[in-house]
Amino acid sequence: MTHFDTIVMGGGIGGLAVAAMLGRAGQRVLLLERAGVLGGRADTTEVEGGYLLNLGGHALYRTGHGARVLGALGVRVRGGRPSRGPRPQGLWQGEAVALPVGAGAAFGAEGWSWGDRWEVGRGVAAAVATGGRGQEGLPLARWIDARFERPRARALFEALARVSTYANAPERSSAGATLAQVRQALVGDVLYLDGGWRTIVRGLEEAARGAGVEIRLGAAARRLEGEGRRWSVAWDEGEGSAEAAVLAGPPSMARGLLGAGRLGAALDGLVPIQAACLDVALDGLPRPEGGLLLGLDAPLYASVHSGAAALAPEGGGVIHAMKYLAPGEVTEPGADIEALESLLDVAQPGWRGRVVHRRALPRMTVAGAHALAERGGLAGRPSVEIEGIEGVFLVGDWVGDRGMLADASLASAERAAEAILARSRAVCRVA
Repeated sequence: MTHFDTIVMGGGIGGLAVAAMLGRAGQRVLLLERAGVLGGRADTTEVEGGYLLNLGGHALYRTGHGARVLGALGVRVRGGRPSRGPRPQGLWQGEAVALPVGAGAAFGAEGWSWGDRWEVGRGVAAAVATGGRGQEGLPLARWIDARFERPRARALFEALARVSTYANAPERSSAGATLAQVRQALVGDVLYLDGGWRTIVRGLEEAARGAGVEIRLGAAARRLEGEGRRWSVAWDEGEGSAEAAVLAGPPSMARGLLGAGRLGAALDGLVPIQAACLDVALDGLPRPEGGLLLGLDAPLYASVHSGAAALAPEGGGVIHAMKYLAPGEVTEPGADIEALESLLDVAQPGWRGRVVHRRALPRMTVAGAHALAERGGLAGRPSVEIEGIEGVFLVGDWVGDRGMLADASLASAERAAEAILARSRAVCRVA
């Protein structure tokens, strides 16, 4: 049995990041990934003709924890800001309407009353000014109730909340966590990445391998046993031991490897964020001037990602469309994808005759856990360090009190690396 300082289970961006950090600090690290490729939900598929499709719509927050951690690891990404493209539109009662958001848009969005515009502006200003501080235990719907009376103004703010968090649970989502994310989206902006999110995966893989991390693909962890500073991990074709183990996967990984008995209540009550996704590559955009179409009276989104990032050959287009699913939502088979196809009929009329590649993902888990008001927002998510289990650490988009989505994955990776190294230095001081 080979001994390592740390064994990381899971080769998504969180697992790769924590492995790279530990390797750079001089640790001997093994990373196990059950799939044949790295990246998890950050993988990008290249289809015939040179089109690049992410797994659903992805955006990197320019001022978030993720961008900061990637920069510290030397992972450079390039891309474009969709906010600098065509003015976004909203879908209201089946028709596309201009939105009163963005510089000068309040004066150019026909069909919006001054009362609507004033309520939207007031709500956005409150979100930007406070970032949700002190509102972690308040449901988002109650925060909105106190500020919006006009149906369309309320619908627009709820749409901004959905597109910022990918979550569709206003009655349960933490107002504090949601408003912080809305503020980051509006003030810091996002990037669509040239080459897709696989550029992040490749950059992190390069950082990890350059730091001496041993990476094994097609190696699903089957057993994790031990305590304190001695843990053994068995995978499909081998076994190793380590002083620390990192579970960088979904909650089901932690439950499967540690068991509900050892975890206690640490993972109880988690509600995953899910979406239905439709990813399409077109040989041409019927409406080249089209950009983002945001559902106002339905939880829908469609965006021409190739308009801001290098994802398609010249003249072609890549569009990602999503329906944000409510917790526990059940629909008729195919209904959500049909709704997304109808959304594209409005966003890009005639798109059906231009399809080069089409991929439907009827129910994709976007993140392992909502930031729920009933759990105190981000602070209510499971911690990186598991109470009562020394030497095992959690990493993922559902872990820790920093950020959402990829930001949470990379922030929890950073914290896990810090905790593991602090633990290692403490042993050295005692010795």
